[in-house]
Amino acid sequence: MSQLAEKTKPEKSHKAKLREFELEKAQIDLTSARLDLEREQIRHRDDLRVEKWNGARGTYHGTFRLDGGITAQVVADLTVQILQWKRVQGDKRSPITLHISSGGGDAYASLALFDTLRTLSAQGHHVTTIIRGFAASGAGVIAQAGDLRLIGAESFLHIHEAGSGIMGKAAEVKDEALALEQMSRKMADIYASRSSLSADDIYARFERREWWITAAHALELGFADEIG
Repeated sequence: MSQLAEKTKPEKSHKAKLREFELEKAQIDLTSARLDLEREQIRHRDDLRVEKWNGARGTYHGTFRLDGGITAQVVADLTVQILQWKRVQGDKRSPITLHISSGGGDAYASLALFDTLRTLSAQGHHVTTIIRGFAASGAGVIAQAGDLRLIGAESFLHIHEAGSGIMGKAAEVKDEALALEQMSRKMADIYASRSSLSADDIYARFERREWWITAAHALELGFADEIG
């Protein structure tokens, strides 16, 4: 073997070993980073469980919020929160307060939450609904579920007919129109149940137009119990 070959062989061997060490270190670093990520994910899940548990135990003292648009998912999530809190309460008939600041949304989801709140009231939980800013469409209906219905002095109720963006054949549109009228009349029935107006009067006032109602007027009509 030449002198040059003898001299370069150890160098190549040394470089190969350095490369192996570097690869091993990179694998160790990668494994460590993966473990750190897994620990962080576990910690995050634990934090979420603790947050949900504390909320259910009454961190919010039975106070919940309905903000923004009403969808089936929003109502489902809020209902889960309320029922979790209720289960932790056990046999206690603790009061429930719902703050509302919403432009409405899904009419069927709104009625579902209305029914849930009225069921809780029937079970002995005193339900208070509080309108802050405005409660429009289905949100206004939900506000009527309170045993005590409060409205901020500068807040509004907004009532209008149920709407839909359906397109299709004439028969389909007629069927949808009938369903929307039934929904609108159901809303009028709910408002009328504690109002000085009849359901027909209420329906006539919001049929084919928007009806904005100040806090003072809501109190006068029986759509709210107190301003505050």
